[in-house]
Amino acid sequence: MIGVIDQNYNVVAKYTYDSWGNLISITDGNGNSILYYFIISVLKCKLKM
Repeated sequence: MIGVIDQNYNVVAKYTYDSWGNLISITDGNGNSILYYFIISVLKCKLKM
C-alpha cells in the first residue's frame, strides 16, 4: 500500500518504503509526518518515536 484516499479522492495518508520494502515514513494529507506507527506481524511490533 502506498497511500489512502477518501471518498473525494483526497490523499489521507502516504506511505514511503526503502528499496527492500521496509516502511520508512508516513505522511498525512497535509504533508505532515506521522511520528507514531505500528508494524504488526507474526514476529514483531515496532513503535517509531
